[in-house]
Amino acid sequence: MKSSFLIKFLSVFSAFSLLFSSTLASTLSVGTTSTTTSTTLSKDATELQADLDAKKDQLITYLDKKLVVIQSFYDDRAKGLVDTALFKAVQCLGFISSLSLPTDVSSLEKEYTTAILEEYVDISADIKRFSVGLISDSKDVKTDISSFNADFSQKLSLLDEDYQANYYKVKSDFDTYYSQNEALVDSLAAKIQMLDVIDTQFTKLMDLSDSLYVSLEKRTSVWSSVESLKDTTANLLKSDLDDAISRYQSLNPEVSFELMLAKRDLLVEEFSDEATAFLHIIFEKDFSYKDYLAVKKEATIFLDQFISSNWYQCGTIISSSVNWERSYSSLKTSLDTLIKGLELAIDRVDLWNETQIKGIDSALLAAFKNYYTTDFAKKKSVFSTYVMQLISEAYYQNQTQVEVPVTPEISWAPYTFTRTYTRGTYALELTYLQQFLTAQGLYTGPINGLYDALTIQAVLDFQLQEGILTGKESNKSAYGWMGPATRAKINEKMNP
Repeated sequence: MKSSFLIKFLSVFSAFSLLFSSTLASTLSVGTTSTTTSTTLSKDATELQADLDAKKDQLITYLDKKLVVIQSFYDDRAKGLVDTALFKAVQCLGFISSLSLPTDVSSLEKEYTTAILEEYVDISADIKRFSVGLISDSKDVKTDISSFNADFSQKLSLLDEDYQANYYKVKSDFDTYYSQNEALVDSLAAKIQMLDVIDTQFTKLMDLSDSLYVSLEKRTSVWSSVESLKDTTANLLKSDLDDAISRYQSLNPEVSFELMLAKRDLLVEEFSDEATAFLHIIFEKDFSYKDYLAVKKEATIFLDQFISSNWYQCGTIISSSVNWERSYSSLKTSLDTLIKGLELAIDRVDLWNETQIKGIDSALLAAFKNYYTTDFAKKKSVFSTYVMQLISEAYYQNQTQVEVPVTPEISWAPYTFTRTYTRGTYALELTYLQQFLTAQGLYTGPINGLYDALTIQAVLDFQLQEGILTGKESNKSAYGWMGPATRAKINEKMNP
């Protein structure tokens, strides 16, 4: 076995030696020829690359000229058509297509330049392969360069012609449809024009608002400090209300956790909004921040009704019962007023000197600290009252109501009432009121001293029974509340 392997190895080695010797001799004999061929390939490749570079530059220059023509045509002719409210109305109604080529030539420039450069890179790669002998014939490369130039030259020469042809087709369609539906288009175009004006003014208002805050942050550090203080305090209020929710929930599991959370969020949001409004008192001579919020909301609602995804909702615009002239006039006036006020505020901030800045900073910080301390306590009090109301309502909902015949003989303790009560108030004298209303057959709840929903309803029933109210009042703020007339009648009957 060993002898057989050795014989095979020697045989293979001898064959490899002969092949190597033959190859080496061949290489030595053609060395001069190979050098000459390599030099020739390199020279041809350089010429091909230079030709390709020149054609690429020519095409891009030609493209630039064509785009200038297209842009000039658009500015002179097409813009006067497509930027009108009439064209938008016809297009919105779906009876006309838009120009098929972009009205902004920068997108065309990017598209065609990218295509030219991609083709250029592919051919340049072939030239490099030719230069190292991976491609033996330059004929195909020359053909590709010629085709590259011819194809793009043809495309670019037709570019402005295609655009103009498309423009005239669209204009013809527009003229035809408008002549057949002039009244509808005019009406819709007038509303679209109003929307465009409001949209433009609203955008300007938002930009000015941003600019004001940028100016403030540049000129004074207190604004950012008070903003931060506002956010910190709002978070502290949320934390305190969360603690209160935990206590109430542990003692009154029947109370709606979701309702308490919703009230918490509302109060925190109110606190933050009111604090932000307070910060703007330094601009009260220029504009009202509350008006700013109201107009911002109004403009957003108005625009959202009729514009979606940056396009008009024509069906909604046509069928809308909105008084367009009045709504537009009112909203535009409000926007114009606020825009002027914000511009004045920005100018005022930019003109502040160091002394003014220090005075404003000091006064604003002191006033805000006093403000948020008071408002903080107010929000917590409102929350406590609200939760007590929830507890009262949950208690009644969980009780089994048993109807007990009420007789006039039920007695009550005489009492003279001198004040009114807010919902959720607890007072000992209210037990006397509940006893009295029970005796009148108007109240069926527990005698607990709470001025809750059942007690308020019983007071309303008393008001209706005694003719103090008729039940037809448009303003229902007196329903169930113990105003002077209601107190007088209750006191009269409770103290015969």
